[in-house]
Amino acid sequence: MPYSTATIERSFSTLKTRKTMAEINNDRKQGPYTIVSMHQYLPRSVHGQSRILHAPCNNMDDKKKACRKILPEHRRIWKWGANVTVAVSTLQSYVALYSLEMGRKVTVAVCTLNQWALDFDGNLQRILQSIQEAKEAGASFRSGPELEICGYSCEDHFYESDTLLHCWEVLLEILISPICKDMLVDVGMPVMHKNVTYNCRVVFLNRKLLLIRPKLRLCDDGNYRETRWMTAWTKERTIEEYYLPRMISTYTGQSLVPFGDAVIATKDTCIGYEICEELWNPLSAHVPMSLDGVELIVNGTGSYMELRKAYTVVDLIKSATMKSGGCYMFSNLRGCDGQRVYFNGCSSIALNGGILNRSQQFALQEVEVVVATIDLEDIRTYRNVFRSRTLAAASSPSYPRVTIDFALSCDGDMKLPSYEPIEWNYHSPEQEIALGPACWLWDYLRYFTGMGII
Repeated sequence: MPYSTATIERSFSTLKTRKTMAEINNDRKQGPYTIVSMHQYLPRSVHGQSRILHAPCNNMDDKKKACRKILPEHRRIWKWGANVTVAVSTLQSYVALYSLEMGRKVTVAVCTLNQWALDFDGNLQRILQSIQEAKEAGASFRSGPELEICGYSCEDHFYESDTLLHCWEVLLEILISPICKDMLVDVGMPVMHKNVTYNCRVVFLNRKLLLIRPKLRLCDDGNYRETRWMTAWTKERTIEEYYLPRMISTYTGQSLVPFGDAVIATKDTCIGYEICEELWNPLSAHVPMSLDGVELIVNGTGSYMELRKAYTVVDLIKSATMKSGGCYMFSNLRGCDGQRVYFNGCSSIALNGGILNRSQQFALQEVEVVVATIDLEDIRTYRNVFRSRTLAAASSPSYPRVTIDFALSCDGDMKLPSYEPIEWNYHSPEQEIALGPACWLWDYLRYFTGMGII
């Protein structure tokens, strides 16, 4: 509920005198009180526009009595000083004041998409559908899987200029779509910079490109052959200027965009990126980013099915957020996009060592969007109690920041429920053997418009 300055002033219009603790106790019938100490714990609007009453409180008994009046969910902002700053109001007035500028709850979305290699029209429609579903679920930030625009398994088609051109054409369609209005979005696509092709995340907001973030670690294990077509970005914590294609500049009014290893700084939080293999690598970027204050770590990946691999993926995500704190957003592909492998979903959102929400591992659904609402204060509190971590963070080198005038949270979000950790139910090996090949065969038949058994 929005509250104007006049409403706040009226709430305090009768509070023009100092009150002692005894007087406050005698007035309890007028409504529940909230005791708030230290001006820095209050939003600017509270100590800048309202009449705050100062009651000297040097007696420990009075402090304990006042403390009992604080609602349990507000205890986190309590800290006693020699003099207690007391805001006397009804609960409704306090909620109005506290929530006016204290937006801190963020709803984010990860996507599992069944993309096909070089199916630019179909991939575009699935991406737009995922953005629409994320917005309808209340998300202010949507992330998707690796190379979602062109499909992961384009192989030697990555050498063709047409593949890169069509990716920019699809990105333009997404940029100008009204579905993306007032939502932070990132998508995966190959980008050529200085005659070198990189596997990238492209971040944009309201028809403006914010950052192109290339992949730092490439994978050549198992069925992966990424270094055949792509090159790793080796200039850590470094950005360069990327000259945008004319078709993009015409609509965005931009000619340059930052390209490199940087993070996005919004008005309320900070967002950093890993891409697939970077989570698995010993030099994972989420550790130095978290030490530099990045609270949301985003990973768009193309992880294919192997027996019991889900255990490994979940352990990596949970351990990353347990050790470093923060929110981890993991988006994976699904299906057979023209290769021998089957991408098996398992997109998930984790917070401080626990999984908040996840997508299915095996399914025929082409678009599956998973959302979670997190409290940014949970991240800050979790990190701050690790004293050895704070010492490391104090000396951590900084990442280049792309600052934007946008907030993922909104005012008055106190009543928005946060997601709680869930238990991940794993398939047995027998179930994985039954479901994985069956889903792969279904996609294979569908892809080649098959009418029977191969």
